[in-house]
Amino acid sequence: MDVLLAPASWPASATRNAPVLDPAALAQEIHIQVNAVRTRHGLTPLAWKDRLAEVALAHSRDMADHAYFGHTNRRGEDAGDRARQAGLSDRARVGAYVVEGVGENLFMTHHFRAYEVFTQADGQQTYLFEWKTQQEIAQEAVARWMQSPAHRANLLSPLYHGEAIGVGHSANEVLFITQNFTCQSDDPLAAR
Repeated sequence: MDVLLAPASWPASATRNAPVLDPAALAQEIHIQVNAVRTRHGLTPLAWKDRLAEVALAHSRDMADHAYFGHTNRRGEDAGDRARQAGLSDRARVGAYVVEGVGENLFMTHHFRAYEVFTQADGQQTYLFEWKTQQEIAQEAVARWMQSPAHRANLLSPLYHGEAIGVGHSANEVLFITQNFTCQSDDPLAAR
């Protein structure tokens, strides 16, 4: 688990004009772009798994709320542990084999592309942010995953049939994105 630096030093009022970010819509945009990449690589699109999305969202919110970034949460639980605790199976039969585990990709970015601080003669500071659109954030997440060999392997694995994405949004405009994968194909993940 990697602990993040303290939140940015700007006051909460500095980002009050931030465009509204819809985490659920962003998760769906990422899902669409992931499936576009898989299709371009000759793979079957991933089915959206609602129950697994709850697990991904909880992990993203936990990272956002507690300022850490990692596959293992503060209680030492990984993606498979979190799925099992939610009553989901992390096992699937793939041909003659039983595959165990839930795949996971993480991504962290800012809602803004850049910002400038202007200090007035009286010492007051004004902040000017250049905000990213949700589509830009989705493109950035997928592009970065594709640039990383381990993340790319998850995203393009023919073993995975389903995915879920959760987006956590911290007070200092940091976005935490969790993408979970499952080998389950037809039905939602079922309890063991």
